[in-house]
Amino acid sequence: MALYTFIIQATIKLLIVAEWEWSKTSVRGGQVRLGAYKGSKERIHRFSLVRSNSSFGLQHQGGSDTQLVMQVLAALDKVIDYYEKNYEFINFDGMFGAKVVEGQLNLLVAEYNKGFLSGIMDSIMKNDVSRMAARAGRVVKLAVPYLHEKDEEYMKRLKRMFQLSWDIGHSHRTVDMSLLWSSHVRLLAQPETLNEVESDHCMAELLEPVNGMMCHMTESCQRMMTRPGRDKYALNHQILYTMVAEMSGCGSRLEQWLVKHKRSGSVEQLQGEMCSNLYTDAVSLATATFTDNILTFRDLLLEMEFICGMLGYVEFLKRDWLTGIFEWQNELGCFPATKPYLTVGRKLLTEERLPDGCQSHLTAVASAALSVHLRYLLYPGHEAVRVGAAGGKISPLPLALQPPLGSFQVHTGSGILLNQPLFRDDIPSGLSRVAEQDKSLEDKADIVLKHLEEMKASTKKEASITQAAMALLSSRPGGVPKHSNKFILPELALPVPHYLSSTASETTSHTSMAPFYFVIASIALVILVMLRYVHAKRRAHSMFRNRFRLE
Repeated sequence: MALYTFIIQATIKLLIVAEWEWSKTSVRGGQVRLGAYKGSKERIHRFSLVRSNSSFGLQHQGGSDTQLVMQVLAALDKVIDYYEKNYEFINFDGMFGAKVVEGQLNLLVAEYNKGFLSGIMDSIMKNDVSRMAARAGRVVKLAVPYLHEKDEEYMKRLKRMFQLSWDIGHSHRTVDMSLLWSSHVRLLAQPETLNEVESDHCMAELLEPVNGMMCHMTESCQRMMTRPGRDKYALNHQILYTMVAEMSGCGSRLEQWLVKHKRSGSVEQLQGEMCSNLYTDAVSLATATFTDNILTFRDLLLEMEFICGMLGYVEFLKRDWLTGIFEWQNELGCFPATKPYLTVGRKLLTEERLPDGCQSHLTAVASAALSVHLRYLLYPGHEAVRVGAAGGKISPLPLALQPPLGSFQVHTGSGILLNQPLFRDDIPSGLSRVAEQDKSLEDKADIVLKHLEEMKASTKKEASITQAAMALLSSRPGGVPKHSNKFILPELALPVPHYLSSTASETTSHTSMAPFYFVIASIALVILVMLRYVHAKRRAHSMFRNRFRLE
């Protein structure tokens, strides 16, 4: 009996020691490493994160998906830790990545609370994701004073980028290769370059109020930021412009301009057109990056992943592209330069190399891309729209959907999914929708004014009847009997107005203008109140269609 007791006690001790060692591990790049997290409290949180594999992953997703989810969470935790330690030195564009991470993680928590992710994401993982989002938001707040010190003018114009929610989440969809621009369209766009000053100015139009009014979008900016035929960095920035317009409440204004100038039927359709064309660039860059090991344009590929991936286009969220992000992250949690930095092309964000060798811009777009990949992996139904594995074949498009003659050829050996023709009932329906939006408030104002006109006409009619009654009363011999306050007309009986006076010899009438002035003042007041109401509604409709998250 004593021997059995000794064996049981020894087994329990071994289990406790093994569990304690496991709690000190974390997953990164498919390997287990020790001592990843500091402090017993954080180790418990991270241990619960890894342990949640047994409760949700293998039951609802494949083993590879579960491993990828844990790798993404570990990579995000490391990059947030890097932000927390270095926020004093990171510039505006570098901190932008932390803001996107906060928004995307908050979106995951909100979708879980609404029941969208209940079959995949458990409450333990939800709590860990929520804590990571809070850390990212806190580090952005801490960095804002230092960003003002670095460049006060730049922060004045674009500080609202940090006040937008960045919780954009679209259902999964695929690009449409029938929307590729022809070589002629691309050729026409070449003479007009999109430089950094012009781009920042147009972005500031969406974020800064002008004379107390938001969405003061100039014709030149709307034309420049929606022009077809651009590629690479310029096209990335055009898509970002449409996203900021939607988040800042200017989407309806931009959509009206698109429909009026027959550029597109809606902002969403324009985004689909641009992401479909951007995908051709992404495929070329991915081939150069992963096959030829040319890492010059890593940041551009990551920009494409997080921008169009955030809009739901799954072709930008490939597994091998995600694996590349894991490989590029160093032990500090950031993303360093692999060779001396060389400025090539127009970057979406401005690069700054930090003293530890990390690149501010590259770290920002990589962390943003990680958060978008995480939502794609956790969202239900992503398997149904996953791009086929390498080597897969697709049937050619019908003749009616073939790309325009002379357009860029797209490599389809990786199994690109082509969806059904989208964006086809564009301009007529868009015109009708915009016209209805414009007329809705105008119709309400017309109804109010018509009602006021009817009230005014009714008042005039009553005044004319009163005057006729007074004239009839003054013409009657003997006036009105003192014991009665009514007089009889052939078809109408009216009370004698109080402003009529009579004497024994004759009846005289003195008409007071006070009631008339009172009616006019009331009508003017009602008109003023209704006009202010209509103006407030129109402004609220413009400003708060997509809410700001005021920090």
